[in-house]
Amino acid sequence: MGLNRFLSGKEILIDDAGWGDLILGVVIGTFKLPDRKYLERRIPVSSFQPPNFENKLYLDDAVKIAEEIVEVMRPDRKTRFKICSGYVLSSIRRHLRDRGFNVEEVEITGELQEMVERSFVKWCKEVGVSEERLEDNRSFWILLEWVAEKPRIREKLVKTGWKSWKKSGEKKHSKRIVLKKTKEVSQRHACAHQSAILLLSYQNFAASLLNLLGGRFGIGFYLYNNRVSNLPLSKQFVVTKTI
Repeated sequence: MGLNRFLSGKEILIDDAGWGDLILGVVIGTFKLPDRKYLERRIPVSSFQPPNFENKLYLDDAVKIAEEIVEVMRPDRKTRFKICSGYVLSSIRRHLRDRGFNVEEVEITGELQEMVERSFVKWCKEVGVSEERLEDNRSFWILLEWVAEKPRIREKLVKTGWKSWKKSGEKKHSKRIVLKKTKEVSQRHACAHQSAILLLSYQNFAASLLNLLGGRFGIGFYLYNNRVSNLPLSKQFVVTKTI
């Protein structure tokens, strides 16, 4: 629900960001109209880690935030709460209804959604995620790659209670190995490329020398498997191609 719609009476909009992200917790943002008063709070990542995740501690955290929203925003019985349909906000919807407030479950779009998303991105940057990695809609695999770079430090930032995390436990380690191997291959590629350039600079010299020797002393030679044969191993020139 956008904020540029026709408003009648007072409304309080509530949205969340981060529920579907691999790392960190969840940001809950509240926007009161027509006052344009904004409040946001964070549910910590620890609430999404065992055993707290199994006990759904994040729902209890959300209720505490709901209480703070009521205290700060001071809604009356005519105020309408319009709350995003996300599961992490289900306890807020239930709690406010139990308190007698008018609660409507809606899809939040527009200004509030953008503010909450920006707040979550800011949180990601605070823990060291680069802006480039955040550009691709905070992809699961991109964030997993980020975690795998420094697993001992960054795994504590992961929603480890997720089934998807448990299922990808082996993949996580495999991903780290792949990253390591990729780096090693890249380094070997660079060394091989430099060696190829160096060796090829001697190619013409080697050919000329062997032709000279063959012409004067009748020494025959031929190439096989990229090696010059009929010469002592210590004097062979390895002929390679640039990669």
